[in-house]
Amino acid sequence: MKKGKIIEFIRRIELFKGLEESDLQQLAENIEEKSYSEGSFLFMENEPRENIYIIYTGEVKLCKTTFTGIRKELAFFSAGDFLGEGSLNENSPHSTSARVSVPANILYIKKEFFKQYGETSIKVFSNIARVISRRMRHANNRLVNRAAQYESGKTRLEHDLLGEREVPYEYCHPNTHINLSQSTNDTYPTAVKIALIKSNVALIDVLKKLIKSFRGKACEFEFVIKMGRTQLQDAVPMTLGQEFEAYAVTLDEEIQRLEENANLFLEVNMGGTAIGTGINAKPGYSDKVISHLRAITGLKVKNAKNLVEATQDTGAFVMYSSAIKRLAIKLSKISNDLRLLSSGPRAGFNEINLPPMQPGSRV
Repeated sequence: MKKGKIIEFIRRIELFKGLEESDLQQLAENIEEKSYSEGSFLFMENEPRENIYIIYTGEVKLCKTTFTGIRKELAFFSAGDFLGEGSLNENSPHSTSARVSVPANILYIKKEFFKQYGETSIKVFSNIARVISRRMRHANNRLVNRAAQYESGKTRLEHDLLGEREVPYEYCHPNTHINLSQSTNDTYPTAVKIALIKSNVALIDVLKKLIKSFRGKACEFEFVIKMGRTQLQDAVPMTLGQEFEAYAVTLDEEIQRLEENANLFLEVNMGGTAIGTGINAKPGYSDKVISHLRAITGLKVKNAKNLVEATQDTGAFVMYSSAIKRLAIKLSKISNDLRLLSSGPRAGFNEINLPPMQPGSRV
């Protein structure tokens, strides 16, 4: 790409707003261009930050891998957006991955450029502060406009399902049409309940993996003799395998508790509107929305028998919270046991050896 064309393009990028012509000339001389095919990555999670990327053409999605191994899409970027500006002031690795969703031509600048040209860096840093400020303002935006909260390059327009346009209220009013038959007092709790049911499935999957690991260790340590204790006092001999099997059993019990309490969320109050009386909800709305929810979620969602009672009741949340707390207490107890048994090596129990997880994790 010719230098003049690059200058004309980056002049419109927010990151380089306010730069002098000489600064833009220096940038253009140090910018490199690369083409990416669909599915390729600009950078991946945990890789070192090395470049600032500017999208000339195409689209890029920002993704993050959850603790369950699922890759979630956080935002999307198109021509004129930029990514990776955190490399200017951070030595930490990338916390997300950038994957090309539409074949793209990418301009990139190595972070060494900004170390060499200090005056340009100061001007760019001031622009980064403005971008971060916008990210905080838009922190609760929906996915379609979520790129604004990340380190993006241009401000996106707010828009609805009809597109980026001004829609007269007489045709599309937020209350009369969008919130027809709905209220925050029935829609929000229902959405939260469905989200918790889905999250509970992921939690149980992780818990099953942990239980499987404990059972594996129970078999491995089946013949390792150790001292059993009560209140830290020597009691009677046992095997290390018995100890790890006990951990597996106590966590296995929690799966049933979590499933039982999560099932309480299947009862919702859709159609109750403000206080459960169903005011402003059209007849038959409740049955229709429950039918759609079942089809969309694959869950056996049902409406409460008494919507007034269901609208004010938080019992299901209390019950599920108690199950989570019970699981947390058991996990804490297991962690403390392992920490105590690995204490030492000279003046502690030193019965087991926990592998170091990071530099400096073992003194």
